[in-house]
Amino acid sequence: MSSLRSEILRRIRHFARTIGRPSELTLKGVRLSFPDNISAKLRGALYREDYELNELHALRALLKPGDRVLEIGSSIGFLTISACQKVGAENVVAIEANPFIAAYARKNFECNRVSPTLHVGIAAADGTESRKAFYVYDDFWSSSEFSREGQGAEQRIECEVIPVNTVIAEHKANVLICDIEGGEIELLPKLKLGALKILIIEFHPEISS
Repeated sequence: MSSLRSEILRRIRHFARTIGRPSELTLKGVRLSFPDNISAKLRGALYREDYELNELHALRALLKPGDRVLEIGSSIGFLTISACQKVGAENVVAIEANPFIAAYARKNFECNRVSPTLHVGIAAADGTESRKAFYVYDDFWSSSEFSREGQGAEQRIECEVIPVNTVIAEHKANVLICDIEGGEIELLPKLKLGALKILIIEFHPEISS
């Protein structure tokens, strides 16, 4: 009965949000603010409460106290905050390339009373390049280091490069969460993964240079 009641309440919340179109909500125990100019698809995922749901299930099932998490592609901070709730903010480092969305992540960290380390820049294995191009779209989950047709208005920005192998070593990370819209194809083979015991990665083989 409790699961049926939960589903009924979720559907009521979905209906109310669809009517009211809020730009903030509570999702799986995390308070979130997000831009208003997002697509119906992304808005629907947030309102239905299935945004990043598979990754959240994996995170909550696998993380243990004392784990040290590196998240690449923090976005608005949903999984970052969820990781903080599981292992403590002092054990969580995140990287986000889009400075506009990183501002939302910081706001969401504050609302949820967590303070993980957030690096704003584009993830690369090392620091051989100081800056790289990044393509920003209104749907923040579509922004990528690749220009993508059919994603709406595109803004090209230059981002500082964050050397991930250095971050892994300095943070002593043993958990990697990665969702960077195709960038994982080039990045992951260059990373030093020997110390990592958990990888939660969303692959995007359809996106490439």
